[in-house]
Amino acid sequence: MLGQAHRQTTPIYSNKPGFEKVISKRIKPRLAGITGTMLVGMGLCASLPVAALEEIDEAYFDEVPVVLSASRLAQSRQDVPIATTIIDRQMIEASGFTEIPDLLRLVPGILVEYDTGHIQAVGNHLLNDRFSRRMQVLVDGRSVYSPAFGGVHWTQLPVTIDDIERIEVVRGPNAASYGSNAFTGTVSIITRHASQDRGTSVRVNAGSYGLREGFVRYGGQHQDLDYRLSVAYREDDGFEERHDDKGVSIFTARADYQVNLTDTVTLDVGLNNSDIGMDNVFDSLVPEYERSHNSRYAQFKWQRVLADGEEIYTQFYFNGYDDNNSYLSRPIAGLGGAQIPINEDIESDRYDLEFQHTLPKMDNGLQLVWGGSYRHDKVTTDVFLGSNSPGENDTWRLFSSAAWHLSERLQLNAGLMYENSDIGGSDLSPRLGMNIHVMPGHTIRLAASRATRIPTQFEQLAEWFIEIPAFGINDLVVYNAMNVEPEEIIAFELGYFAQFGNRLTADMRIYREELDDLIGVRTGDFPTDIDVLSSDLFFDNIDEATIEGFELELDYRPDARNRFAFSYAYTDIDATDLINNVNYSGSAPNNNISLLAMHDFDHGVSGSLSWYYVGEHKQLGNNQQQDSTSRVDVRLAKRIKTSSIDGELALVVQNVFDDHIETRLRSVVDRRGHLSFRMKY
Repeated sequence: MLGQAHRQTTPIYSNKPGFEKVISKRIKPRLAGITGTMLVGMGLCASLPVAALEEIDEAYFDEVPVVLSASRLAQSRQDVPIATTIIDRQMIEASGFTEIPDLLRLVPGILVEYDTGHIQAVGNHLLNDRFSRRMQVLVDGRSVYSPAFGGVHWTQLPVTIDDIERIEVVRGPNAASYGSNAFTGTVSIITRHASQDRGTSVRVNAGSYGLREGFVRYGGQHQDLDYRLSVAYREDDGFEERHDDKGVSIFTARADYQVNLTDTVTLDVGLNNSDIGMDNVFDSLVPEYERSHNSRYAQFKWQRVLADGEEIYTQFYFNGYDDNNSYLSRPIAGLGGAQIPINEDIESDRYDLEFQHTLPKMDNGLQLVWGGSYRHDKVTTDVFLGSNSPGENDTWRLFSSAAWHLSERLQLNAGLMYENSDIGGSDLSPRLGMNIHVMPGHTIRLAASRATRIPTQFEQLAEWFIEIPAFGINDLVVYNAMNVEPEEIIAFELGYFAQFGNRLTADMRIYREELDDLIGVRTGDFPTDIDVLSSDLFFDNIDEATIEGFELELDYRPDARNRFAFSYAYTDIDATDLINNVNYSGSAPNNNISLLAMHDFDHGVSGSLSWYYVGEHKQLGNNQQQDSTSRVDVRLAKRIKTSSIDGELALVVQNVFDDHIETRLRSVVDRRGHLSFRMKY
C-alpha cells in the first residue's frame, strides 16, 4: 500500500544490532510580483480546511521528515536553515526512471539536460555547460565532484537506482556545511543500509532503443554483521541520431558491523566499468569511436552514538577515475589525408579524511556540530595540463554548525566553514538564518549565506596543447597561469514551510543570489609571454550574474491510496554574458514545473503519472534558443506476492504524447518505453 511504502523511511546507523533509527522524524521591482505570488500561495494553504485535513488516520503517515544534509545536524524540515527537497523511495519507484540524474527533475529549480545519451548535465538555477561545475554531489557523504573538470560523471558512478534509499537536495549555497563547490546547491544521495536488503533481489528492464538492464543483489547477516553485494549491467543505444551508445557494469559491496552498543563500522566499495560511443556533431574531423571509463571507490566509516544525541564519526574514502580517450582523427585534406593521433586520457584520484563531532543538546537549547577534513586530489593528463607530472591540490577544512532554540517559536541557525587549498587559497563561508515558528506546523525562514567555488585543476592549471611535430603543429588551445580566483555567491532567502496535519506539506521561498568572478575562457592577449604558434584563449574571472526567483513545493496525501508531489520554479537571471559563446542569462527557463501523481488500485495494482514542463531557454548556455518542452510519463505496476517471493511487473512509457524535444545536439527525445520485472525472495 502507498501508506506502507511511506513508512519505509531511511535508517541511519543505530546503537543496537538490526535496529533502524528512523530519520523521517538589490531587490528589483519585479520581485514584488514574486512576493505577491508567495503570499497568495500562503493564503491558499491557510484557507484549506485544516480540521478536515487532520482527520486522516495517523497510522498512515509519519512526522515531518528529518533532513541530514542541510546543516550536518539532524533537523526537521521546519528547522533547517535552507530549502531542502526529499526524494524518497516511493517517489523513486513511481517515477519509472532508470537513470539517477532524471530523478532530479522532481526538484524545483533543477535542470536536467543530456549532452549525449551518456553525458548528463544537472544544474540548480543555471546550466551553462555540460560539466555543471557549481553543484556538489555526495554519495553517503562522499564527494563525487570531479577535481579535473568539475561536475559529476553520472554514468560512471558506481551506484544504481535500486541501491538508493532517498535523495536530499539542498536548493541553495551550502558551503558552510560542505565547503567550496556546494555553490548553488547540494545533492546528497543516501544508499540503503545493509540490514534493509536481506535475501536475494533481482530486477530486469528491457525496452526501446536497446535498453537492457539487469540488477542482482544479495544481502545477509552473520551475528552483528550485515552485508550486501550488488551487481548491475546496463546498455542502451542512446539517441537515434547520435553515436552515443553505452554499456555499463557496476559492482558494489557494503558491510555494516555493530561492534558494541555504541560503535558501528561500515565498509563500502564499488567499481564501474563503462564503454561509450563518442561523436561530435560540431566537428567533422572527430570520428565516431569507442571510449572507456573506469571508476572505483572505497569508503570506511566509524561511528559512535552516545546518550543525549552525541555522536562522533570518522570516515576515509578514496575515489579513482580513469578516462581512456585516444583516437585518430578523420583524414585531413590539408595534411595529405593524414590522420592525427589524439590522446585525451585522464586519471584522477581523491583521498579524503573527515572527522565530525555532534555534541549533546545543551540545556539552553543549543545544538552544535563541528569537525574538519583533509583532502588530496591528483590529476594526470598530458594534453590538458601540458605535462606528464600530475596536477595536485591539498585542501584543509574546519567547520561548525549550530541550531539554537532561543524560545519555542524562535530558532537561530548558524554555520561556518574555513577552507584552505593550494588552488583556491584561504576562505570563509558563513551562513546565518532565523526560523520563526509562527504557529504549530508553520515556519517562516530567513537566511543569508556566502559560498565559493574554487577553480578546477583544468581552470587553474590549464596548458592544453595539440602538438604533432611531424606535421609542424604546436598549438596551445587554452592556457592559464595560476591567476584565477574562486567564484563567489552571496544568497538571501525568505521561506515559508507549512504542514497541515499529516496530509499536506508546502515549502515555498523567494531568493536572490549574487554571483561574482564567474570563470570562463577569455579571448585576448595572454597575461604572460609564451611562445606558441596560435591560440589566444585563457581562463579568467569574467562574468557576474544575479539570480532571483520563487519556488514552490507541495506534497499532498489525501488518503492512504493517493499522493501528489508538485514543484514549480520561476527563475530570472540577469548576467553580463561576456564569456565567449556562453549565455548565462538564457541558461535557465523562467518556468519549470513537475507533477508526480501516485495511486494504489485494488489487487496489488499501482500506477503513477508524471508531467514535466521546462520553459524556453538556451540549452547548456549556447546561443541557440530551445523551445519550451512538455512530457508526460506513465507507469503501471502489478505486485506479485507469495509466502516466499515479493515481485512486481511494471510497464513504463515516457513522453507518452511523443512531444519531440529538438536540440542543437540532435539529442531528440521521443516516445520510449520499457518493461521492468523485480523479484525479491
